[in-house]
Amino acid sequence: MLYSFFSREQPILLIVDSMDAAEKEVLEFIINLPQGVKAMLTSRENYNQDYKDAFQNFTIVKLKGLNEKEALSYLSFVIREHLQTGSAPNQEELRHLTPEMQAKLIKAAAGNPKALSLCIAYISDGGIPAEQLIQEIESAGYSLLELFEFLFGRTWKRIDEAARRLWQVLCFFEKPPVEAAWAAAAGLDARGFYAAVEQMRNYALIHPDRTDGKLRYPAHQTVIAYGEQHLSENRQLEKEARKRWARYYIHFLDTHLKREQPNIFYWRYLLGRDLDDLKQEWTNIRKVMEWASQSDEKEILIEFVVRTSHFLSRVNLPLRVEYGRKAADFAAALGKSMLEAFFRIDTVGWALMEMNELKEALTQIDAGLKRLSGLDAGNEDTRDLMVWGHALKSRVLLKSGDPDQAEAILGKVIPVPSTPMIKHRVLLVQGDLYLERKKYKEAIRAYEAANQISHSYGGEKTIEAYFNLGIAYVENQQFEKAAAAFEKMLYQKNKANPIELMYYHYGMARLFAKKGDLAYALYSSQEALHLAASWEQNISIRDEAEKFNQFIKKKIQYQNG
Repeated sequence: MLYSFFSREQPILLIVDSMDAAEKEVLEFIINLPQGVKAMLTSRENYNQDYKDAFQNFTIVKLKGLNEKEALSYLSFVIREHLQTGSAPNQEELRHLTPEMQAKLIKAAAGNPKALSLCIAYISDGGIPAEQLIQEIESAGYSLLELFEFLFGRTWKRIDEAARRLWQVLCFFEKPPVEAAWAAAAGLDARGFYAAVEQMRNYALIHPDRTDGKLRYPAHQTVIAYGEQHLSENRQLEKEARKRWARYYIHFLDTHLKREQPNIFYWRYLLGRDLDDLKQEWTNIRKVMEWASQSDEKEILIEFVVRTSHFLSRVNLPLRVEYGRKAADFAAALGKSMLEAFFRIDTVGWALMEMNELKEALTQIDAGLKRLSGLDAGNEDTRDLMVWGHALKSRVLLKSGDPDQAEAILGKVIPVPSTPMIKHRVLLVQGDLYLERKKYKEAIRAYEAANQISHSYGGEKTIEAYFNLGIAYVENQQFEKAAAAFEKMLYQKNKANPIELMYYHYGMARLFAKKGDLAYALYSSQEALHLAASWEQNISIRDEAEKFNQFIKKKIQYQNG
C-alpha cells in the first residue's frame, strides 16, 4: 500500500470529507490504515458510535459556525453579490437588511455560511420577507440539518421543472459535471439548461468553477443529497435519466478513444490518442460503470468495458479485472459467447497476468478459449481471438517458468493466418521466448517486426513491446537503441503515466548497470520502486525491480569494500 510505504519516512494525514455519506468500504479502509497515518473525518451529523468503537484513539471536535464578525463580513459579500447581478427581484429587501436583523439571521443559521447564502438567496427572490423568514426559523428551533430541509423545501416549490431535473441528477456525478454531461442527464436542450442553471445559481444551489479549463458546477453535499432524495421518489425519472447519463459517456468515450484503425470491434479502442480529457472525466465514468455493474443494465456495462479495457491497463488493473469479470458474466447471461471470450481472455486474463496472478489468468484464458470452441472457426474474429488466446496462454506459461510448454503452444498458432493486430501480439510473445532463452538478436528481430507490423493499423504504444525490446538491446549492448526504446514507452513525455514511468526507470536502471554506472542504476531502480508503491501491490514488474535493486545495492557495497 502507498501509505504503508511512505509513512515509514514521514507522518501522513488523511482527510476524509463527509464521512457520514461515505460507503462502508471507506470506513473499512480507514480502520486498516498502517501506523504513522492519522485520519481526520468530517461529518454533518454527530459522530456515529461505530466510528468510536472502530478506533483505539478517537477524538471528537465539534465545529461551530462563523463568529458574528466573520459571519457579518460573509453576509455583506453575499448580499453585494446578489445586488451586483441585478437579477434579484427583491433588491430593496436586501438593501434594508439591518445589522440587527443580520445578527438574528446569523444566530438562526448557527453561523453556517451555506445556510446563510441559502437564506439570502431565498429573500432576494422575494420568496419571503427577511423578518418573517427569521421568525419562522427562530420559532421552529431548527437544527442545522432541519434548517437546510426547510430552505430546500421552499426553494424546490419555487423553481421550475427543468431546474428540478438538474438538481435531482447532480447525485450522478462524482466530480462536478461539465455542462454537456449535466444537460444530457437531465434531458434538457441548451436553452432550457441555461435557464435552469440561472435559477439554481440565483438560489445559491450551485456556483460555476473553472479549475481544470472546463466550466463545472460544484454543489454543497446537502444540495446534492436533497436532490437525490426527490429522485429516489420517482423511479421512472431516475431510470430514464441514468440511461441518458450512460449514453452521454459512451459517446464521450467514442469521441476520445475510438480509432480509425484498426476498425475492429474491441481493438478499435487501443490507446493512441491524447487522454487528458478522458482522465479529467474518469471519476464520473467510473461512477456510471459502478451503477451499471450493480443494476440490471447488462448491455450498458458491456459497452463501457469494451471501450475502457485498454485505458484501464494504464490506470487500474484490479478494476479492469473486476469489471471484466462482471462484463463476461453479463455476456454469458445474454448468450453472447464471443463477447464473453473477449473479456475472459484479454480484459481479465491479460490483466491477471500483469498482476502476477498466473494461475487465475490461465483459468480465465482457458474459459474464454472454451467459449470460442463452440463458435464458427472460419470466422475471422473467432480465429483471431483463438490465436491470441493461445499466444497469451503461452506468455503466462513462460512467466510461470515453463518455457518448453509455452514454446510448444506458441508454435501451433504462429502459422495460423491472423490480422496484423494479432500477428503483432504473437510476435511479441515470440520475442519474450527468445529473451528468456537469451537469444537476444532473435528477440530484437521479433520485437522490431512486431512494432513494424503495428504501423499498418496506426501503431501501438504497447509498454511491454518497447520495454522488452529495450532490455534485448541492453543485453546486446546496443545502448542508444535501448534508451530510445524505453523513451517510446512514454505516451507523452511531459505527462507520462506512472506505470509508463515505472517501466521506463527500471529499464534505464538495467541499462546503467550494464554500462557499469551503478550509482545511476541505483537511482533509477529506486525511482521505479517509488512508483511501484503507488500501483497495485502484485504488479509483476515490482518483484523484478525489487530484486534488481537489492542486487545493485550489494554490488555497490562490494565495490566499496
